[in-house]
Amino acid sequence: MIEVNDTACRSLGYERDELMTMHVADIEMKFDLEDIRKNWRALVQGQAITMEGEHRRKDGETFPVEVRLAGLRDGGEIKIVALARDVTERKRRQEKHGCSRNNWPTWRGWPPWGNWPPVSPMN
Repeated sequence: MIEVNDTACRSLGYERDELMTMHVADIEMKFDLEDIRKNWRALVQGQAITMEGEHRRKDGETFPVEVRLAGLRDGGEIKIVALARDVTERKRRQEKHGCSRNNWPTWRGWPPWGNWPPVSPMN
């Protein structure tokens, strides 16, 4: 890690100096270097990628995150910028209402690819 912000320190329970000595795999439980390799071309070209993950706090507790990755050119180097957001509350709401990204059109009652506004059968 090159830099971490105060929110990351508070969220994870580490001091900045501690986080700066760690690797992403130390806090991201679902870290998969192969996923990064598969998406490397997109990252190098400046495209952003959103992934779901699970972070581990210093006390061992884990929580779901949404991570947005993008490649950034810094001189001759490519660096990956990662922004992580705690999605615990969103996941709880999804579980409570039985919805997820995979089935939200059904949950909402209308498919996003259908007619909008809805066409009445009387028309």
